[in-house]
Amino acid sequence: MPDYTSYTPTQLIQMLENKADYKPEAIAAASEEWERRGLKRKEAKKIAEGMMRDRIRRFLSRKSRLLFRPGDMVFPESYFLSQNAVKRIFGEEYRRWKDRKNMFGDSSQNADPSLF
Repeated sequence: MPDYTSYTPTQLIQMLENKADYKPEAIAAASEEWERRGLKRKEAKKIAEGMMRDRIRRFLSRKSRLLFRPGDMVFPESYFLSQNAVKRIFGEEYRRWKDRKNMFGDSSQNADPSLF
């Protein structure tokens, strides 16, 4: 198991925000290191929000159309952000994605972003 004491706060946040990419033991060690340092959650939320936005943008960029009902959406989990915050971020990024699509003449989007 790596020594997480040399990891930057951003590296620890990256691990904790992407739990599926790591073994449970690594996540537990990263979480313990986070708590041991007494790092501020408010700052972590800002960094985590940026990471979540990037993740959602990458997801949306791979889509030419989205056919879904918002009630059926499964949103990514976050260590630092609530599900409501993730939904809000998704709604904002979806609207930006849809606006870019519409700007280039693709009006084939079926979901109503006001439902997020």
